[in-house]
Amino acid sequence: MSSPNPAPRFPSSSPQRGLRGRWSDDRFTLEWMVIAVITCGMAVVAPKILLQPLWTPIHAVALGVVSNGIFQWSWFFSRGLLHFPLTGIARYSTFVRIVVLNAGVVALFVAMWTGSVPAALLATVLICGAGIHQGTVLAVEAHRYKENRYAPMVRYYAVAFFFFVVTCLVGGLLSYEMMASDVPAWIVSHADGIAVAHSVVGIGGWAGVTILGTVVTLGLSMLHARQDGRALGSARAALPLFVAAVLVAAIGGVAGLPLMVACGSALFLLAAIWGILTPLWCSFGLRKRSSHAVWPLLAGLVWTVLLVGVFTVESAVAADVSSLRNVVIDQLGVFLAAGIGQIFVASLEYLVPVAIGGGPTVQRVGDVAVSFLWPVRLSLRNAALAVLVLGGNDARTFLLVIVVVSYALDLGLVGCAAIRQLRAKKAKLEAKTIAKARKMTKMGSGEETTEGSDD
Repeated sequence: MSSPNPAPRFPSSSPQRGLRGRWSDDRFTLEWMVIAVITCGMAVVAPKILLQPLWTPIHAVALGVVSNGIFQWSWFFSRGLLHFPLTGIARYSTFVRIVVLNAGVVALFVAMWTGSVPAALLATVLICGAGIHQGTVLAVEAHRYKENRYAPMVRYYAVAFFFFVVTCLVGGLLSYEMMASDVPAWIVSHADGIAVAHSVVGIGGWAGVTILGTVVTLGLSMLHARQDGRALGSARAALPLFVAAVLVAAIGGVAGLPLMVACGSALFLLAAIWGILTPLWCSFGLRKRSSHAVWPLLAGLVWTVLLVGVFTVESAVAADVSSLRNVVIDQLGVFLAAGIGQIFVASLEYLVPVAIGGGPTVQRVGDVAVSFLWPVRLSLRNAALAVLVLGGNDARTFLLVIVVVSYALDLGLVGCAAIRQLRAKKAKLEAKTIAKARKMTKMGSGEETTEGSDD
């Protein structure tokens, strides 16, 4: 009889379509990573030839890379945690939602580059539709398997998709304010506050809640450590605090109250430290060994805590919401590169070999490839980010190039690791097939020899 609360077990391939389907979904994320690296590089060295040089690279990362990754891996983790069968509402493949999401993202880029309001409306409908569908699926499965001890972690994903839809709706409102010729006066007067709310909900509610919910289980898998007894309980208790914090900060932004934004940000930070990071740190002390990917994960978490703390202080002392919007614009790129970017890359470096699978020997092929010179890559990137944050304006372009190149190397190594591991897995399967055929041939020859001797 199976245990009612099985340990988290992440399948080695997509449960509904096998390895080929799993990799087809992941390819969207990798393609957007290539686009994000290119656009970020252009924004650093040649911003004049890039349409919307500030908006484009930020949303290539936030919508293209991060959102595709969350859509794919939240489904992957939820299946691994709850072990729900693909029946009823869950039988639909995530592939359709991924296609709809990316169609909306492409439409949004076209809208922003051409100033087309209909294209922006279409993009908002497509992106929100994909988010509503996947969030509903995850909420239904979390409720259906509510007795499972990991169901609260899947609720994190359902809540994050709610915030995803909210931030897309707010972003659509901002697009309308930027492109339409006849905009209501109240939208124009609250544009700065709406922009702050868009960033707060997107970073904190969408990416932040997803990452913090994932760290509870994925961080322990990276550490190869046994779980601290408080981890699941404190994470369950922290989720309402995260929801309240994001809503308070977003409402404060729209209302033009920077101090209210600071209160929401502070609550979010305290809930993250108490509910997620402290149990993870306790488990870190219990580890026997760990994946190399845990170090960029920890670096991203440290940067996130520091930058959220700085944003809280700057929100508290901001004169008005317009100046707070300038703070968001100044810090958003660093936040994506130092915090979310490193967490996302660390997760990808750990998960791609696991998702491809093939057994310990084959998986080690991917691990070795993706960990090539990881201390050098990690050190250079974080040193460049530290100098940049501390005021390295004289060498700003050079430092940004280092950061972009480090992520380009990460992307190249993930792709190389995936190719090598897929080839090793294929070779292993072929070797097993040949060995099985030879065994059957020998058995047949032995039977014929025996029959001949009897005659």
